[in-house]
Amino acid sequence: MSLSIFIAKLLSLVYVVIGVGFLFNKNHYRKLLEELSESIVGMFLGGMMALIIGFLIATYHNVWEMRWEVIITLLGWGSLVKGLMLLLAPQDMMKIMKIFLKIKHILTVGGIFVIVLGCVLGYFGFVAQV
Repeated sequence: MSLSIFIAKLLSLVYVVIGVGFLFNKNHYRKLLEELSESIVGMFLGGMMALIIGFLIATYHNVWEMRWEVIITLLGWGSLVKGLMLLLAPQDMMKIMKIFLKIKHILTVGGIFVIVLGCVLGYFGFVAQV
């Protein structure tokens, strides 16, 4: 199994499950995100995880060809930048998170977005690998 297929399968599972959680457990996830936006430890650990995952993907899957695999590369670089921002400017990231949480339907829109992204990655990871 290629690295692209493995990462697509993994991210597909994570994104679809989180997206469905956002849609069907909005109160739980809103509370989780509100508490996280106040948590210095949560921001630090989230930043470390994002930095590590982003670094691994950007290092081992740095594909910049106009194929579906570029989605994974973009997600990896995005995660790397997010990790850097969470670790270097945590107060600013907390403010941004609080602003997003004020948007009424953010969990619905976010849930739909990550489900669609997860389905796209799932298609390439599970179905189109012939």
